[in-house]
Amino acid sequence: METIQRDLAENGLTTVPPFTEGWIGKSVLVVKSGAEEDDTTVETATERLLDEQTDAETVTEEPDDDETLVPEKPFTLRFGTLVRSDLAVTSVRPTDSIVLARTLMLRHNYSQLAVIDDDGTFHYAVSWESIAKAYMSPTPPSTVAHAKHTALLAGYDDLVLPRIDDISNSDFIFVRSRDGKTIAGIITSADLTNRFGEIAKPFTKIEECERRLHRRVKAQIPAATIEHATNKRHKNADSLTFGAYAHVLKDEQDFMLLGWPLDHEEFLQQVKDVAKIRNDMMHFSPDPVPHDEWDAIDGLLAMLHAVDPLP
Repeated sequence: METIQRDLAENGLTTVPPFTEGWIGKSVLVVKSGAEEDDTTVETATERLLDEQTDAETVTEEPDDDETLVPEKPFTLRFGTLVRSDLAVTSVRPTDSIVLARTLMLRHNYSQLAVIDDDGTFHYAVSWESIAKAYMSPTPPSTVAHAKHTALLAGYDDLVLPRIDDISNSDFIFVRSRDGKTIAGIITSADLTNRFGEIAKPFTKIEECERRLHRRVKAQIPAATIEHATNKRHKNADSLTFGAYAHVLKDEQDFMLLGWPLDHEEFLQQVKDVAKIRNDMMHFSPDPVPHDEWDAIDGLLAMLHAVDPLP
């Protein structure tokens, strides 16, 4: 911290607000020393920070309160988060018979198995494809070593996205344990498809909720009402973020302008719950959305489908 302060001072710079205050993840603007004492500079800097981060807002009870601004984080899905810790890796040894490998793959409905020695050394894979190719050779295969399938490996903490093409081309990849000594699991193309579907689904549903809210609010609520309800942060419906709808619809009289036969308090709470979920999702956590959060999203979407049946 002292080093940063010294370097800023040597270059005639400072930050607004001071970087030594508040949460470590907050944003600041670098300005010339002395400019921070100018109220206009501070006001402009604050407005810029709010404008740049308004999509990550958290709903508050009063629209004129400062909102908690959550900076977006890059999507960091790692192989270790995809491996099922409760599922042991099914494997065979190089000296095991092809019959055993076939039997295990049929039993577990697998397309491939890891080939691992008794001491835990990983060698390669055996698959239906490699077995079929082995039987096309002049000498019929007898052991797994005769039906090798080159296998990709990934570290437990390696990023998934850079290896997407590799997995697509080879259909699977084995993941080493965190200490690198054993195989923690296998990730297939199907696993990736299912996982990315889990990740994309809540974003898609929340986007639909927002689209239906925006359509109705824009048609029924005057821009002046929106500007007042959001403390002049939003001048019309087109600039509203999801969390801002709770401010716009907080007053029951404004809610009634929508013409929706729904309980005001119940609907407003549902909007707040989904806004919080959306804000949390801006962290891009690879963890699946909990069941209670799915209930909140599905509940709001069901309400909106009932009162706004148009696509």
